[in-house]
Amino acid sequence: MLKRIKATVDRAVSELATTSKCQVTIDQNLMEQADLQIGDVVAIETGLGRHTLGRVAEPLEKDTGSGIIRLDRFLRQSIKARINEDVRIEKKELEPVSRVILSPPIDVSRAHHLIEHLSETFSKHQTPVMVGSVLFATFHDSNAGIIYKVVEVHGAPHTHTDGDKHSHSHSHSHSHTHTHTHADIQGIINEKTVIEVESPDARTVEGAFDTTFEDVGGLGAEIKLVRELIQLPLQFPYMYRQLGIQAPRGILLYGPPGSGKTHFARAIANELQAKFYYINGPSVVGTMYGETESNLRKIFSEAAHHAPSIIFIDEIDAIAPRRDQLGSQSDIRAVTQLLSLMDGLSKVDSVVVIGTTNRVDAVDSAMRRPGRFDREVIIGPPNAVGRLEILQIHTREMPLSSSAVDFLPQVSNVTHGFVGADLMELCREAGLNSLRRSTSSLKHHLEGFQLKPEQITVEPEDFQLALTKIRPSAIREALVSIPDVRWNEIGGLESVKRELQDMVLRPMKEPERYQQMNLTPPRGILLYGAPGTGKTLLAKALANEAGVNFLALDGPEVFSKWLGESEEAIRHIFRVARQLAPSIIFFDQLDAIVPKRGFDSGSRTTERVVNQIMSELDGIESMANIVVIGATNRMDLIDSSILRPGRLGMQIHVPLPDYKDRIDILQVLLATMPLSGEFSALAISEQIAGQTDGFSGADLQAICTQSRLQAMRDARFQEGVKLTAAHFTAAITRIHELKRQENGVSVKASQTIHV
Repeated sequence: MLKRIKATVDRAVSELATTSKCQVTIDQNLMEQADLQIGDVVAIETGLGRHTLGRVAEPLEKDTGSGIIRLDRFLRQSIKARINEDVRIEKKELEPVSRVILSPPIDVSRAHHLIEHLSETFSKHQTPVMVGSVLFATFHDSNAGIIYKVVEVHGAPHTHTDGDKHSHSHSHSHSHTHTHTHADIQGIINEKTVIEVESPDARTVEGAFDTTFEDVGGLGAEIKLVRELIQLPLQFPYMYRQLGIQAPRGILLYGPPGSGKTHFARAIANELQAKFYYINGPSVVGTMYGETESNLRKIFSEAAHHAPSIIFIDEIDAIAPRRDQLGSQSDIRAVTQLLSLMDGLSKVDSVVVIGTTNRVDAVDSAMRRPGRFDREVIIGPPNAVGRLEILQIHTREMPLSSSAVDFLPQVSNVTHGFVGADLMELCREAGLNSLRRSTSSLKHHLEGFQLKPEQITVEPEDFQLALTKIRPSAIREALVSIPDVRWNEIGGLESVKRELQDMVLRPMKEPERYQQMNLTPPRGILLYGAPGTGKTLLAKALANEAGVNFLALDGPEVFSKWLGESEEAIRHIFRVARQLAPSIIFFDQLDAIVPKRGFDSGSRTTERVVNQIMSELDGIESMANIVVIGATNRMDLIDSSILRPGRLGMQIHVPLPDYKDRIDILQVLLATMPLSGEFSALAISEQIAGQTDGFSGADLQAICTQSRLQAMRDARFQEGVKLTAAHFTAAITRIHELKRQENGVSVKASQTIHV
């Protein structure tokens, strides 16, 4: 009697060595318990009953006594096995199979000698197969390859009389000539096994290799809703008839690009075991008169004939745009045809239409009513819990160190506004960083790589480096900046910092305390003061300290020569901020955007922009986690209606620094400067602060910059330059002269620094 043993799944040490052979590495002790030898075929079964086959490879010494079975990612994919999951192993005695039909994710019909190469590869390794197996075959003379899914397996040749009628060429008519095939047939591929590769469109949509709800993260509530709206009408349509109500016919998934709408729809089709019909806008459009409508009718009739089925319309705004904005009669007819087809679904049970779009307002309004698309489900950016689920899905195949696994919650907390596609790119970048570390010993760019795959692990620092490079896809535009300023880099202004912390930072980090007091923190703050006092710097440091997305817009950037474009720019930045909440919107030079109304005698663009900003500010009163900060040095030019409570009602004056603040600012600036040993940073800060009454932070920075330049000139731009008192004296003299010329007044100051 064959023994069944339990083992814990881990990743393969070398993917290259095992993939096309379906090799598994098992703990030596477990092999002895199950009487397994190298080369034996084993069936691997998960707790959910999913099966696959593998061939036992030579055990690793380090695994002895660990209870581990090592599977490559394709074997794990075929049974959806997670790392550290327990599986059951059983030895199998298998016979050769007569025919195997494979389905690739893309069309490979034009590949030269593909069948001969596949037959040679799999028969050489005596690859074990069963329906549902995921096989990886490399291209000829290459390490690159492609995944094939086994869709049919036929038993021993003597059980099939039509086995010799098929050639090794691509055949798509096999379903009409071969005898009945059992899904549970298992065997090995040898030289006599006929291998066929079918068209990927015959059974599956591109890339839909068993995507299940396990592969969808951060959409728990949406999955529950969709199961109620889709699974019930598909599997139990009579329940709706019994209740005397009509089952839902369509669901529209909308949200920003990369949030997982298409991925989610494919998971729905696989989980519900329904026939899946994929409509891609451009693919149904025909060149002949009426061909587009005919293609749509054909798909809907096929879906009705093979119910239960799901019709999936990706990017529905391309196939059903608003008819009042269409110039072509053929496009209008296609939209109308789709409307009538969706109405016709009321006569058919167990057919549901799923549409996806990231431009829901561009979809024809007639589609968006009950009876057609009954429900509109937003698939938005995930919260911190959802981001952690997505990170765990994308990193389950990665060789993470234990510290990297513990670091993932921290990554999820700081990735506000990241959608699923951004998190996937983040994980990929972390993996690349790990690879760069292992190849960093290259002394010359022409040297060869010396890689040891088994030694590559992803560490927390790889994710930290990736976070500095990957930004949310929704804000890959000019309006985004990445603040790199911290509180401790801003000298002085303690009262202003404290006020901003109480009004912005604490409400974002501890909202429950404000809710207990029934206190609503201000949604708009205006920083005003003389030029160079640090208003912009404060806003950037605030966004950095809060760890939120920072959307910056300079006043003059808003205006466009096209009518309506300026208002659209304002709407766009607020729309992006809602997607990326929590976020801070920063309007620099606010007086240029919202000047006083009544003085624009031309196109009145500025007045329309003022009105647009007022309506947007009123719209975010009820929304959490969006703060608008404006900065100006001409508060007298700003329209008074913007400054009322509820808009930018919190006005904070950013004053010129006093003597103590100037010392703090100078100490921050001097911390990175190479001073000579004759004085300390504090001593020189006190000397300069005493001679710069009325100077702003920007003026003090100009003194430091000027002194550096003077020191480099004196040393004739040689290395190892040190700053002396004379350099600062010359710099102060120079800045005083510039300010005298600007202001037209005499500035009294001592021209020497005493040490």
